Amino acid sequence: MANIKKNRIKRKALSVVSLVGARPQFVKLAPLAQRFATSRYQGKINHSIIHSGQHYAADLSAVFFRQLRIPKPDLNLRVGSGLHGEMTAKMISGLEKEFVKNRPDVLLIYGDTNTTLAGAIVASKMGIEIAHIESGLRSFDMTMPEEVNRRVSDHLSSLLFCPTVESVKNLRREHPSGEIIRSGDLMFETLVGLRPILNASGVPAQKVLAEYDLQEKSYALFTAHRPALVDKRETLEKALKILSALKMPVVFPVHPRTLASLKKNRLLGALKKLTHVRVVAPLSYIENLTLAANAKVVLTDSGGLQKEAVFLRTPCLTMRDVSEWTETLRYGNHLVGHSVARCKDVLRSLGQSKAKQMPWKVGGAKPSEIIAERILQLR
Repeated sequence: MANIKKNRIKRKALSVVSLVGARPQFVKLAPLAQRFATSRYQGKINHSIIHSGQHYAADLSAVFFRQLRIPKPDLNLRVGSGLHGEMTAKMISGLEKEFVKNRPDVLLIYGDTNTTLAGAIVASKMGIEIAHIESGLRSFDMTMPEEVNRRVSDHLSSLLFCPTVESVKNLRREHPSGEIIRSGDLMFETLVGLRPILNASGVPAQKVLAEYDLQEKSYALFTAHRPALVDKRETLEKALKILSALKMPVVFPVHPRTLASLKKNRLLGALKKLTHVRVVAPLSYIENLTLAANAKVVLTDSGGLQKEAVFLRTPCLTMRDVSEWTETLRYGNHLVGHSVARCKDVLRSLGQSKAKQMPWKVGGAKPSEIIAERILQLR
């Protein structure tokens, strides 16, 4: 019987688009973009990047691409700022037009922003495979726009990449139609690569600390940008009371939204009276991380910074009543809401125990490896 050679069908490369638009998404994109660029995926995955333009200022966008060596976006929708509905609508319109012309096989969406939601809606209506990176996170507070975005996106996605054990449990309780995959945290993968330059003994960190006239572990880093904290005069005043209670130098990189609200509510003068608080323009990613790594404490309402602080083993006071990153509460993160008393209680307890390192790999594999390999299987 003659040997018959089977004809092998050479399949075309998978077209994969990453949709990003905000600082935390750039940080998560970095290791995955680098992974897709390795020889293993050449000719198998064509990876491109669409920037929604949700964060458009150079210090909130371009600097991340430069410092993290992320390829320049192939398309920028340039939606700019605006109301939630206005921004999301512009993104949906722009994405739909692009996907009609250049339809991808897979759309990667990241996190819980309006960009994430817009991508999920467009891709689901067009029958494009959706992979949601950072699935399953829940604050269980439906007044948060991010909670709405992440829940809808999860239930429209077919691949649900979960960063934590708790996020997997959340999804299993909800029974989404997509495949649940524990991948570990891409943000931590980025931090591991940057850790050597963040150490206070290194020249890069020494330059940053000297620029702001700071000593290691003797100051606080404060950030605020979420509507729940900065949009109302009442909560802004509470934030200023928390700042006034800190008995150490404070660096406050002021977000454009926060600065506008301080001016609108006539509180900028009250902030300037706090002589121990140094108000500065938004920092580059590396500067911000350096200050977080070497601070005595971080105070923030940010989801990303609370994670970064905890991973860098810097105690964090999160000025919210709930957190979607529940695991961080076992590793040095403290929910203090807008309470001066709760902040003081936590500050008094600092240094009593050394925080443990948060795990970030799954079975020894890096998050970018797990995600890229599963996407490759769609080919």
